[in-house]
Order: sequence, then C-alpha cells, then structure tokens
Amino acid sequence: MSGFVSNDKIDYLGFDWIKSATSSGNTCECYIVQIGGKRSFMKRLRHEFSNDISYRGLFRKEYEKGISISHPNVVKYEKLHDSDDDCYILMENIVGETLDEFIKSHPQYFASQTNIDKFFNQLLSALKCLHNNHVVYSDLKPQNIMLTQVNNDVKIIDMGFCYTDSYPDSAGTTKGFSAPEHINRGSLNVTTDVFGVGKIIEYIKNNSAINLPKKYRSIMAKCLKEQQADRWQCVDEILTELNKKSKTWVKWLMGFMVVVISLVGYITWQKSSEIALISKDIVSVNYINYSNFNKEDKTCEAIGDDTLKRHTIYIRDHIVYQGEEYKVTSIAHSAFKDHKHLKTVHIPDGIKNIGNDAFFGCDSILIINIPNSVTTIGDLAFYSCKGVTELILSQNLKEIPTAGFVATKISRLNIPEGVEVIKLDAFALCPDIKEVKMPSTVKHLERGVFYNCLSLEKIELPACLERTDEYLFFGCESLKDIYIHATKPPQALALHRNPSQITLHVPAESIEAYSNAPYWQDMNIVAIK
Repeated sequence: MSGFVSNDKIDYLGFDWIKSATSSGNTCECYIVQIGGKRSFMKRLRHEFSNDISYRGLFRKEYEKGISISHPNVVKYEKLHDSDDDCYILMENIVGETLDEFIKSHPQYFASQTNIDKFFNQLLSALKCLHNNHVVYSDLKPQNIMLTQVNNDVKIIDMGFCYTDSYPDSAGTTKGFSAPEHINRGSLNVTTDVFGVGKIIEYIKNNSAINLPKKYRSIMAKCLKEQQADRWQCVDEILTELNKKSKTWVKWLMGFMVVVISLVGYITWQKSSEIALISKDIVSVNYINYSNFNKEDKTCEAIGDDTLKRHTIYIRDHIVYQGEEYKVTSIAHSAFKDHKHLKTVHIPDGIKNIGNDAFFGCDSILIINIPNSVTTIGDLAFYSCKGVTELILSQNLKEIPTAGFVATKISRLNIPEGVEVIKLDAFALCPDIKEVKMPSTVKHLERGVFYNCLSLEKIELPACLERTDEYLFFGCESLKDIYIHATKPPQALALHRNPSQITLHVPAESIEAYSNAPYWQDMNIVAIK
C-alpha cells in the first residue's frame, strides 16, 4: 500500500475511505476501498484514458465476463461504474500473496505433496469453470494467481485479458508464459490455458526449493507441447491424471466381486420388472438412467442412456424410487451427447430444463420437439444434430441458447413469442434455413446468430429490437432484404460482409436515422411499403 488518498477523492467516489494499492498499472489505478464496513478492490481507468472507448470496452468486457463466473477459486466481481466522468470495477478484496510473492516467502511450501496437489486441483477447477463459461483465460502467470492469507487457497484474479467469442480481439498474454498460438496469432482455445498450466508447473519447479514429483513432470511435458493437438485437450484430462490412484489388483478384484454379487442378486429379484437399480442412487427404466433424486420436492433428472445404441428414446415423466414417485423435471448436462444411433426422442411435458450439451452431436435425430414446460435450454444442447429437419420450440422460453441449434437442416424457423435474447451462434451453419418467423419480443441478437445460413433470403426484425452484435448475417450470401420495424436504429456491429447488396426496409419516418446509423447506413435504405 502507498497510503491513503485525499478526502476529496473519498467524497467524490462515495466511499468511507480509499487507499492506493501497489498493483496499479499503465492504464489503471488500483485501490482498496471501504463502504458500510465492507472492503473491496477497485480497478479504475486512469483519467487520461477515460475518453478512450477501447479502454472502456475492455473494462466492460472484464466485468461482463467476471460477473458471470461463480467459483470459489476465481475472484468475485461486484460492480461496474461507467459514467461520463469515471470508469471503475469493484471486486472481491483478496488478502494474500501472488504466487511469485508466495514462493519467495514460503520456498518449501510445494515440497509437500498435499500442498502441491491442493494448489493444482483448485487451479484446474477454476479453469474448468471458465472454460465451461466459454472463456479462455489466456494470461496465466504467477502474478495473476493469488494464495489467500487464510488457508492458502487459490484465487485467479484479473479477467481483463481473457478471450471470449464476444470480444475476440482483446485477449492478452505475457512474455515467457505465452502459448505458441498466441504469439503467432493463431486460434485460441482451452489448450491455450493448458499450456499456461504447464508454464505454472515449470515456474514452481524452477523457483521453489523442491524436487518436482514425477507425475507433475509428465503432466508439464504434455502441457507444453508446441502443437495444440499434442497437449492435454481439456483440464479434466489433467485432473484425471493428477488424481489417478494406484490400486492393487487384489483390492480391485475384491471390490469388483462385491459389486457383481450384489448386482446379480438384485437383478434376479427384479427380473420381472422393467426397473433396475444400477447403483445406490441411479435407476434405469427401459435402459434410460435417472438420478439426482430430490427428496424434498420429489424431482429427479434423466442422466443418459447406458448403451448409446437405441434408435428411440422415451424419457419418462415420473420415476418410482425407493417406493416413492419422483417427477422427471430435467435432462442432465451431456446426458445423450454423441448418441450417433438416436433418431427419435420423446421429451415429456413436465421437463423444465435441458442441460448443456444434452444432445450434442446426435446427428441422426430427425425431429426436435421441445414441450412448453421447458423454460431453459443449455448451451450447445442440440449442437450438430445434422439430421434434424423440423424444430418445435417451447412457448415459454426467454432465451435461445448459445450454439443451441448449430448445423441442423431445418428450413423453416419459428421462434416463439416471449423470447427476448437469441444468443451467440444459436442457428449458425444451418444451410437450409429459408424462412424465419421472429417474435415481436426479441430485444437482442447476439454475435453470429445466423452465421453462414446460406439459403436465407429475407428476414423481418421486430420494433422492440435494441441491439445486434457482430457477424449476425456473415456468410448469408443469399440475403437480399431485411425488414426492420424499430423506429430507432438498434445498436449494431458489423452485420454482413457485403452490406451494399442488402435492401433495408425501415419505417418511413426513420430513413434519415438509419442513414446516419453505423453499419445500417451501409445498406440500401428504403421505406417499408
């Protein structure tokens, strides 16, 4: 800390007190602030950069991604203040040391197998959470990893340089820790952070007074492969390798025999029934597995197919477990992922949630019929269901998920009333879409919603539309006409590679507004007839 700041600044910002922090950078000032007895860390854009929209954009990006992440080993973001006069972020105040500082003050800490295992399990768990939220951290280095004063827990800090699809040009890195693809401006993905994990292992090896365990040397070597395809492909693979337990064949055999004997006995007792208890808390009905039984509200979820060979799946609307009836209200994440034989699936009325990747890669499914009981669909839920020719969506959705229906063969798309946001790449790479019925409720079309929909010739956008993100119609080479009923031009980014080929039909009184609006102005603007 470099001391308290003047009372003028305290009054201006509305804090009880504010104190400079030593971690300030070239474009930002950092402080510890207190209000109502609670302390927070403040990252504030320097005054000389406050009118630069690119730097403000980076602050907004950092906050948008940070506030969406909830994990005990990732710093918590609390508030963004973005006014004409000021721009700052408030986040969790972490009392502790960065990894480089910690190693200097605790040179023997990682000599303990327990300590090094705890550190990397927490670090990898945090990265997994980021990746599950479509974030590549991209700037993994000792200065961006803290260990808390209480319990020496990992905290990944500073999301400012992370890579996301929405902000593809703002990823950063640090010399000496950069992955080759980052240096060479290649494609960033989760393996970029895998390389970073290898550099952190290497840093601990070179700077701690320890003899690095053999399994960490092996993990490090694969993390640091030059080619992305040669590395671990996700942090789950590293976690599996890290926590692999050695078992004697005698213990394994004894455990196996106990399971076999128990299972054979139970199946014999249940042989006349279609219901089988697979384990303590997994029930199979007609080979579909159900679990996560909630005894309070009597609900459970479908978690998958135990063979992945059936052409037809019938998910039940209720299951009897331990003599009590449970409603099936959700389909688990990745439940039927890559089920290549599946052609027909029955989703019963009563299902409320369909998880991430639930039917990812089920490329033989012909029809997707989502009942009106469904209120949320996870990201990539029906990604690459290449055989689908008909899509019927629930009437109670507020959002269409990220990459939810990429690469299907639907030709007519009817998005139900009530949907307000259509998220990133939702219907990208659907080459047969010719007709889209857009609801009057849509306010935001995210990046690349109709990317490379080659057959789309015209589309009508509603009056309440407020924002369209970049690449919305990139690759839609057949698109000739856009009808938009919003009297005020929605906020827009690059919409099409060749905007001059598109006729934009707008309300007559709004022609001048669209003619002066970024990106819309590049089209041939006429009045709606």
